[in-house]
Amino acid sequence: ISAEDPSVSITFKEVYGQAHTVANFLSKRGHGHLDVCCQVIPNCIEYAVFYLGALLCGGAMSGANELERQFVDSHCKVVITDEAHLDKVLKAIRRCPEVKTIICVSSPGSTRALPKSVVSWDDVIRTPVTALPKYNY
Repeated sequence: ISAEDPSVSITFKEVYGQAHTVANFLSKRGHGHLDVCCQVIPNCIEYAVFYLGALLCGGAMSGANELERQFVDSHCKVVITDEAHLDKVLKAIRRCPEVKTIICVSSPGSTRALPKSVVSWDDVIRTPVTALPKYNY
């Protein structure tokens, strides 16, 4: 159940499936072992799914406070955010060349067009699931 909207829920099976689609999406974009993702998103269902997906493909997660500094210090390659924080993220990454992918969770019923450099969460969770690379830890 979503803390923001109790009418929104997801089953454990859906979390499992979506986490694997996120892992595949990230892997296909070159994100892998020990690469860092940053989250600029409230505690919502997508937060948990993305967190699990990033870990499944061998990555690490970092919260983001003082965005630009956090992106640079963590060598972040992927950022997940929502529409409310997207403009701040886009501004912060201007001096963060390691950020390669920005994912945005749109608000229900939103008609906002995302910039071409931003991937919609809906597109991420439609990524076909394939075998992920194996890492020796």
